[in-house]
This record gives sequence, structure tokens and C-alpha cells, in this order.
Amino acid sequence: MIHTTKLQNGIRGIVVPMKGVKAATALVLVRTGSKYETKRTNGVAHFVEHMIFKGSKKYPSVRKLTETLDRLGAEYNAFTSKEMTGYWVKAAGEKRGKVLEIVASMLRDPLFPRGELERERGVILQELNLYFDTPARFIHDLWEKLLWGDQPAGWHVGGTPQSVGQITYKDLSAFFKTHYVGHATVVCLAGAAQQADLNPMRKLFSKIGAGEQHQHSKIQEEQTHPQVLVYYKKTDQTHIDLGFRAVSLTHPMRYALAVLATVLGGTMSSRLFLELRDKLGLAYSVKTETFFDTESGYLVTSAGVKHEYLEKAIRAVLAAYHHAKKYPPAREELMKAKEAMLGRFVLDLEQTDEVASYVATNALLLNKYESAEEEMRRLKQVTARQIQEAARLFFTPERLNFALIGPYRDKKPFYKLLNNF
Repeated sequence: MIHTTKLQNGIRGIVVPMKGVKAATALVLVRTGSKYETKRTNGVAHFVEHMIFKGSKKYPSVRKLTETLDRLGAEYNAFTSKEMTGYWVKAAGEKRGKVLEIVASMLRDPLFPRGELERERGVILQELNLYFDTPARFIHDLWEKLLWGDQPAGWHVGGTPQSVGQITYKDLSAFFKTHYVGHATVVCLAGAAQQADLNPMRKLFSKIGAGEQHQHSKIQEEQTHPQVLVYYKKTDQTHIDLGFRAVSLTHPMRYALAVLATVLGGTMSSRLFLELRDKLGLAYSVKTETFFDTESGYLVTSAGVKHEYLEKAIRAVLAAYHHAKKYPPAREELMKAKEAMLGRFVLDLEQTDEVASYVATNALLLNKYESAEEEMRRLKQVTARQIQEAARLFFTPERLNFALIGPYRDKKPFYKLLNNF
């Protein structure tokens, strides 16, 4: 059972009681992220997320805030993505009232101390360096840059060293005041909780300004042939992302695409894992996954391979894509993929943070209150024919993209491989 309320300032409150758990997670999602930035202020949403932890009126320093959370034995963190920013705290259920009070204070009365600005800028620049120095992570940013180019959807969520270096205190303050408003906010409490927890939620979050939910510029998708991005770096292995543009969260075929990704490379017994790792010995890490947001999405296979095996790995992935278009998965293979996905859902349903994330994200991005069981029902309904149809529709040259990190500069050999698809 999901219990909901809507405050006068537009904030949507959700309580999801879970039987048999002793923990509770409070999650606040705000519909803002890097898609809401300009080129000059790229990274400001992430910068604001960091500054929120610098203290509030009630907890006026980092130490005061974090010590209070630590005394609860809590786990806590925050994240920024392209379409939303989230703050969460997970603690024992009997501490849930205090948890809500802390999170509300952080978002209602943040101090944004000017003296912390340059110190935190340095922290963020080191965080960016960490990402850029980790090819297995950075390849996904390059992949999205390839798909969407020089527009907010194609920019790095954390910004660049150049853009972060010029963000001002005024930029941070203006972004917070513009986007952190009631009509763009969802508060969710999941776990050892009850419907009555909506009452303190209403009281604690009622003083956040209503404001208006701002819209970001619409994504532009233009592609007529395969695209390649080569990022030169001396590495011990080549990191690749190879896949296709797909559809958004609201498209009914996303369920078939998700099951197709599991068939191809979602488990250790999937086609590409067995082919690239167990049969050919080309890679240690191989996976195929999907991503969907409110405007767009993709299916991509990622792998890290020895330099001399790169062409062989690309051909193997493309061959798997060809096979998916030509033949539907066998009944046993389809059932195995579904069972793997459903099993993971069941495991997620044991975690209060996962349940809070699922319910709150649906409320924020899709404006609907839906349990994970409904998502499971839709996955169960996917047929082999639907999977083949998804492959036929989306595995096409005008949707095909390839990004790599490694000691290469010339794109031509890779275009040649892709143009044969």
C-alpha cells in the first residue's frame, strides 16, 4: 500500500510501509539536474548538491550535520543526474522522525556558506578527475556525448574543469532558488513506516517555497548513419560502448528492450558474456544494459578488451545484434532472462532505499504512484516476438553508435566495421 499527500506548496509526499523490515529510508527528489543548466554553468546542479551538505540553520556546519546523522547510525548520501537530484538517509525505523527532520532542514534552510565555496570547488574538481581517470566509468559519459553532442543531454553531469572553475556563488544561489521549489519536489519514506508519518512530513516540508517547476530545453536527436567517438588514452585495455539509440521511459517497447538487453548481456549466462568471455576469452567484464529517461534512451553493450582483440570483440557484438534481429529468443532463454530480472526485483524489494527510489522516481518523472510489482507484471508479459520486433526496429545503422577509450586516433577502421552492419 502506498500512502500519498500533496502539500499546499506542491510537494508530493509518499509513505510506503514495508512488512518485516526494521529500517526506513527518507528520500527527497528534486526535478532538476544537468539538463537544466547552460553551457557556462554546466556542473552547477552537482555543485549545489555538494553545498547542501555544508550545513543548515539548525545544523550550521558540516560537522554538526554529519555528526547528527552518524549518531543515528545512518547511511546517507546524495546524487545528481541529468533530470533529477536526490538526497537520502537510511536509518533504524524508530529514528525516521529525526531523519525526516534533518533532511527537511537541509533543503529548507541551507546556509551555502561563502567561505566553503572554493574549498568545495577543489573537492569537485578532484571528483571529476576521478571519473575522467576511470575509463570503465568515463566511457559511458563519452557514449552519451556521442549520442547527444553539444546540448545539455550530452554534457557531463558534473561539468568540466573549465565550467566548474567559473561557477560563482550567485550562480549557486540562483539555481537553488529557481529549481528547489515545492512543485518540483517529491518526499518519500519507505520501510518501517506508517500512513501517520505523512503528518510530520507535511509539517516539516510545508515551509519550502511553492515556486514553479521549470522546464529544460527539449533534446534534439538527429542521426542518419553510424557514429564513432574515439578518445585517445594510453590504457592497458580498450574500453568500448557499442549500441543503439532507443526510446523513453513512457514508450511501451522499453520493456521488450530491457528483456532483450538481459538476453544479450545481462547475466553471466547471457549470450555476449558467454561468447566474449567464456568462449573467446576476449574480456573480463561484459554487460548489456538499457537506459531510459523522459525523452530518450538507449541499449548498449560495454566491455574492456585487450587492444589486439578489439576488432574481434566488435564483430562479436555486432553479430549478436544481427542474430537478435533475425531470430526471436528460444522459450527457455526468454524465461531465464525474465526470471533473472524478476529475481533482482524481489531482492530490491527487500531494500528500503530501492523501494523509495522506485516509487519516488515514478512520482517525480512520470507523475504516477506505482509499486514495483506493477513493473514486474509488465516484464512478465513480454513475448519473444516483441523482443525480435524491438531488435528489428532499433538495431539499425541510423541508430548505431560506438565509443571507445584507448590508444587510438583514427576513426576510419571503426566506421568500416559499423558500416557493414
